[in-house]
Amino acid sequence: MQTALIARLAGIDPKNLRYVAFEGGGETLTAMLGGHVQVTSSGLGEVTPQLAAKKVRILAVLSEERLPGKLADLPTAKEQGYDIVWPVIRGFYMG
Repeated sequence: MQTALIARLAGIDPKNLRYVAFEGGGETLTAMLGGHVQVTSSGLGEVTPQLAAKKVRILAVLSEERLPGKLADLPTAKEQGYDIVWPVIRGFYMG
């Protein structure tokens, strides 16, 4: 859902995206790292080890404000011109 919202705000018709359903964030991350999907949205806790290993790049956090601590340098979607905030802290990232 988040990916479709971001796509629409970026001028991409969400109908042109291929939605792939996974059981959870672990499967999603594995698929992205394996090159089976290009981008995904998931909980940040699932991806921070891969971020530290420089295997993924977090494009935006979907919170109202930047996160504190080690993730403080990650921009929000709103900062980048995409008016999207998700009630559960998530990120939009790519491998």
